[in-house]
Amino acid sequence: MNIVAITQYATLVERLRMAYEGAGHRVTHLPDPLSALATEAWNEAELMLVDGSGDPLDGFRFCSLMRGESRALFHNLPIYIILKDPPALADMDLLREVDGDGFVAANSTIHQ
Repeated sequence: MNIVAITQYATLVERLRMAYEGAGHRVTHLPDPLSALATEAWNEAELMLVDGSGDPLDGFRFCSLMRGESRALFHNLPIYIILKDPPALADMDLLREVDGDGFVAANSTIHQ
């Protein structure tokens, strides 16, 4: 599985690598959504994690852009939003609005 993590949380990326790369999966780290759009790494993604906050493009807007793409890949690609704190009701509403798949806590352990 190819996991693309678009995040500023380097410790989360390291935990993902420890959990998944030993099992043959690949974790690609990109620092922000604009960098992700400028590369082709996301074309091979099977799962995306993207920071919920960011300027000028946050994870919710990024997810909306991916879902609006004409390629079917992005309509079915699981996209999870990374949040520092547990999701608020407004976050849940935004996730449904952009057709995201769920949330990941930035401080998640490997087991979570």
